[in-house]
Amino acid sequence: NIASLFKLFYFFERSFFMNHVFLIGYLTADPESRQTTNGRDISRFFLALNRYYRNQEGEKVEETSFVEIEVFGRTASLCNEYLFKGKRVAVKGRIRQKRWEDSKGERRSRICIVADEVEFLSPKTNGKKKSEGNGDEDIPF
Repeated sequence: NIASLFKLFYFFERSFFMNHVFLIGYLTADPESRQTTNGRDISRFFLALNRYYRNQEGEKVEETSFVEIEVFGRTASLCNEYLFKGKRVAVKGRIRQKRWEDSKGERRSRICIVADEVEFLSPKTNGKKKSEGNGDEDIPF
């Protein structure tokens, strides 16, 4: 019957075309803030993702990957306001492939994560974003 066919289709569609990503990492720099042409906020940042394992000789190895994250809307506004380099976050989202032609007319592409949810995992800091006024650049030696 039609209902069974729909359920089967829904099951296979959900099973074979799943695009969900869950990541926990540290921001490599302060988020870049901009807006779409219709005024919607965008936040763009990179996460460092660490993986630890032992090689064939039994030595501990650290492997780091860097992933671009894009966030839109209200969540983007919060990321732009409260996140900065070194903050730890959890991201839930989906993989998106960006495609374009470079100045030489060659096709290019890059993978990024479009975040639906961003959870701030680092302890809260007093005051607003960024390391304003606590920098070592003020030390005269």
